Amino acid sequence: MKKKILSSLILAGIVALLAGCDDASKKAEDTAQQTEESATHMKTDAEKTITDVTDNTKETSQEIKENAVREGHGLIDKSKEVQNQITHSANEVTEQVKSKLADMQGQATKAANDVMDNVKAKTGDLQHQAGDKIDQLSEAMKSKTEDIKSEADKKTDELISSFKDYHLKDDKDKKEEK
Repeated sequence: MKKKILSSLILAGIVALLAGCDDASKKAEDTAQQTEESATHMKTDAEKTITDVTDNTKETSQEIKENAVREGHGLIDKSKEVQNQITHSANEVTEQVKSKLADMQGQATKAANDVMDNVKAKTGDLQHQAGDKIDQLSEAMKSKTEDIKSEADKKTDELISSFKDYHLKDDKDKKEEK
């Protein structure tokens, strides 16, 4: 009965340990996925901002051009200069946004890789610890089994010895009665 209880407890411990490893792995995968989704979301937002800035620049440029034509040839030169400045500024802003986006994406990728490396290391450590614990429990079970077997052998020897002593005494008593 004790063997069954001990075996059940050991099995429950192993199952609980393995379940804990699976949970840690799932959490690490969720974190990596969230980081990747965040990087994708930031990239999409930056691209939308670039598109909006470019569209706004084009609209502003067109309005300036129409006003310049209405006001005369003198103002046309001035409006072209402003248009060039706006385009140049828009290009600078676009390049800056692209550069920052690339930096952010690189940082997000590095962070995700670091998290995955940490998760892999922790998972390896947990698996190693689980293996060590299983080995320890196995050794403890072997030792306990040997102790129980030794005690059972002693009890068996004692019972056989007492049984023999009883029969010898009984035979001796019968001989004396005769």
